[in-house]
Parts: sequence; structure tokens; C-alpha cells
Amino acid sequence: MNAPFVRDTTPVEGPAWWELPWVHDAGRMLLGAVVVLALLFGVLRPALRAITGQKKSDEQALEPHTADVQLVDDDGMPLPALGADRASLGGPDALARPGDSYEERLRMAREAVKTDSKRVAQRAAVLLLSLGELDAAEVLRHMEPKEVQKIGIAMATMTDITREQVERVMDQFGQELGSKTSLGVGSDDYIRNMLVQALGSLVPQRLPLPEAMPALTGAGIGLLLLSPAT
Repeated sequence: MNAPFVRDTTPVEGPAWWELPWVHDAGRMLLGAVVVLALLFGVLRPALRAITGQKKSDEQALEPHTADVQLVDDDGMPLPALGADRASLGGPDALARPGDSYEERLRMAREAVKTDSKRVAQRAAVLLLSLGELDAAEVLRHMEPKEVQKIGIAMATMTDITREQVERVMDQFGQELGSKTSLGVGSDDYIRNMLVQALGSLVPQRLPLPEAMPALTGAGIGLLLLSPAT
């Protein structure tokens, strides 16, 4: 029993990992980053969006509102602008030959009107706009409601019509009158046929040529009586 007394030593356990100092430091940094991100996306970003959105709405309110408007006729077809109108009164085949009868020339004129009714309405609108208000109203009284509607639509596209555009349409009639020798332009039949070709069913019964078309005042016609086209 002389053996020395030996004490059993128990190993000392270290602290848990969550108690380590570097874990605490990393946790504090991570928590701070979460708070910063929450402030950035939860407060600052919505505030910036609200500010920029208000600026855009203010700029849009200051800008004038514009819209592309295109008028159509009663058939739903868009009407061409007057500035792009380059229509003539008809090609060589549309002009009546000296030997043709009046009925044949009138038939050819009406066929030309059917193939180009929209531009016919535009030219008629230009002629009416060149008249005075009372004279244009008198001409419209001799037209059918559907014809007045077509001309009204054509007039609506000519709110900014210039004097040059009016003179261009009138010059088309003057050019047709330039070759009097072979076509017998001096006769009432030819002038009536030419106006029917230009205006078709829109031709009124009475049209004061000197006031409507200054280019024709030299023809010696004061007032031309026209038969309504059927």
C-alpha cells in the first residue's frame, strides 16, 4: 500500500463555436449588412422611384398631347392628304374625241369618276372652298346628302389649305382648256362634260365660273347651267 496516490486528470473542453470571438464579430457584420440592404431596398429605392416617377409625370403633363388622325370615307377607306394629291382630270383615253357624241363623252366621264371618286371629292372640296361661304352653301343645296357628306369629309382634311393648293386645282381646268382648237372647248357641251369628268355626281345645277375659277374668266361665260348628273 506504498503506491503513490495518482489523480485522474479530466480534459478541459474548449468553448462552443458560437461562443468564439470571431463568430461574434462575423455575426455583427452580417447583421449590419442585412440592416443596410433592408434600408436600401425597403426605403431608399421606393423613395427614388417615387421621385423619378413624379418628374416623368410632370414632364408628360407639360408636353402637348398629339395624335395621328386619319379620316375615312363612308366606305371605311382612308382619304389621302391633299398635299400628296397629284391626280389629273384624266388620261388621253378619258378625254372625249371631237367625233364622239355628247352621251359617249358623258359616259366616259362618269366611268372616270367611278375609278377615282375620292380625289374627285377632294377637287370638288377645293373648288367649294375657293367660293364664298354663301355661294358654297348654295352649291351644296343641289347635292345629295351622301355627296355632301363626302365633300364634308374632304373639306375636313383641308383645314390648312394654302392658296397654292387652290390655284393648282384650278390650273388643272385651265390646262384642259388650253387645246381649244381640236376639242371645241368653246361649246357648252364640252365644258359641261369636262366639269362632270372632274366632279362627277358632285356637279351642281348652277356654278358661277368667274367666281369659282378665275382661270376661266376669259372664256366669255358668265353663268353655266349644268344638268344634274344621274
